[in-house]
Amino acid sequence: MIPVTDVNQDDQYQPPSAIEFESRFQRFNTFCSKFIDRSKCPDSWNCHISSHALNQILLRVDRREHYYHYFHRDENGAGVNINQRKIGGLFAYWILKFKPISVDFDHDGVNEDWKIPVSQQDKAATINESFAAYTLYTYISRWYELEGQPPLNLPKRTSPGFHDTVLYAFRYRNISIDAMMLFAETIVRDTFNRPKVQIV
Repeated sequence: MIPVTDVNQDDQYQPPSAIEFESRFQRFNTFCSKFIDRSKCPDSWNCHISSHALNQILLRVDRREHYYHYFHRDENGAGVNINQRKIGGLFAYWILKFKPISVDFDHDGVNEDWKIPVSQQDKAATINESFAAYTLYTYISRWYELEGQPPLNLPKRTSPGFHDTVLYAFRYRNISIDAMMLFAETIVRDTFNRPKVQIV
């Protein structure tokens, strides 16, 4: 997959090379496929992953990472890299916008959506919201590991109903990109019963 450069550009931003982008794309595509496998979708589901959507998500996350590095400086004036928590928020935001996973119900080649249980239809309708939440949780878990903290088991570490609340917000609320990154920070600070860690 060759990066598409239709994102608004400025003089400072350069998209990754085709080789680097292809590597990122393959990892993201594999990550998405593993999520679908973990979701244990019924045989009647035909799940499809949009390469174009994955492409656009990766480009926008990369651009925001560059923006953050360029405009945030440490005490020595060097650019600061965005942390894994915020990257998870970025991915979640763009997954919700581009909805890379689609589901077609199929029975022996004949679409009969009206025969699909409502519970399955609801699960299929929120598969991208679930993918966004799964991605967010995964990046938060990676941050914990990088900080030398014990592994997280998300969303089991959350309070009852937390995951359902996240899915509801992802489906029905218009969450800005900055609010999504703040949401990731809030999860780390307040949601989990973990040892105190310093958030920087």
